[in-house]
Amino acid sequence: MRNQTEQQKITLREVNTRNFNALLKLEVNEEQERFVADNEFSLAEAYVVNASGRYAKL
Repeated sequence: MRNQTEQQKITLREVNTRNFNALLKLEVNEEQERFVADNEFSLAEAYVVNASGRYAKL
């Protein structure tokens, strides 16, 4: 677990074949797990939204 006083920079990056596996391995602190979906679900949701051009309920 990281020191709570340690600040981290958040960046948004394109998902591609070079970083896909690393993205799946990303984790949040245990205290934050209830606030975010699993990486796999988030990627699937983003693909459905992108492919259809609108938000699709999953």
